[in-house]
Amino acid sequence: MRSLRADRNLLKRKLIDLENHIRGTLRVRSEQSAAEDTKRGYAS
Repeated sequence: MRSLRADRNLLKRKLIDLENHIRGTLRVRSEQSAAEDTKRGYAS
């Protein structure tokens, strides 16, 4: 049982890490897109 709990905790941590990585990537892309829109004169 102890090893199952440890495995579950590891998988949960990896899932959270992956979600945070994706969220950070999307945020950077969004900021880059907003910067490009500002250069082109689009209002946000």
